[in-house]
Amino acid sequence: MTKQLVNLIGAAAAVAVLVLGIVVCALPLLSAAGTTASAADDVSQQNRTQEILLDTLRSQSADMAALDADVEGLRAAIPAAPHLDDVLYLALSAAEAHGGRVTTLTPATAEPFAVRSEEATDPAGAASAADAPAEAGGAEPGGQTEAETPEATAAGAASDPSAPIQIAVTVVIEAADVDAATRVLDALRAGPRAVAVTQASVTQATEDGVTLTATVLAFSSP
Repeated sequence: MTKQLVNLIGAAAAVAVLVLGIVVCALPLLSAAGTTASAADDVSQQNRTQEILLDTLRSQSADMAALDADVEGLRAAIPAAPHLDDVLYLALSAAEAHGGRVTTLTPATAEPFAVRSEEATDPAGAASAADAPAEAGGAEPGGQTEAETPEATAAGAASDPSAPIQIAVTVVIEAADVDAATRVLDALRAGPRAVAVTQASVTQATEDGVTLTATVLAFSSP
């Protein structure tokens, strides 16, 4: 065997070993590296998607807090149960703020909510206290404050427990004059408990002062 043939066989063997090394070792490593890089890209994309989702959830959470506050405000105006003690507190606060006092608060039987027309919203008899005529006679001044409240579930409510109801409440308040009675009436309308004034009148008391008699509707919606 000549020296050239030996060298040729050696070179061929070296090439074969190199090719075998590439096929057996390098190619699987390259394939694994490509797979790892692809997986890393997928994870990075998932992370970006998760960040976007988290940002959306954070934004919705902030909106939910504002929505909860709005719902809480609405529930204060129109609670799930009659809670006529809220109406009493509203009347007491309105009277006290303008130098008056509540003498009686009398609720009627609960009724199903009725949609009020525009005419019913502002009847002639439900004008502001400033428009109501002053008449002789009225509640005797100096009497003790009394308040009557019905049971939380009043008889006569709608048969459907999920239906909204309304309760007419008659409030009698002693005030210094007609202007003060008007301000008390405006304070009743201001809430926070939502009431609708359906009737209001002012009479001259036997001594200094006037008596405001107002009928308001208090609402509740389960």
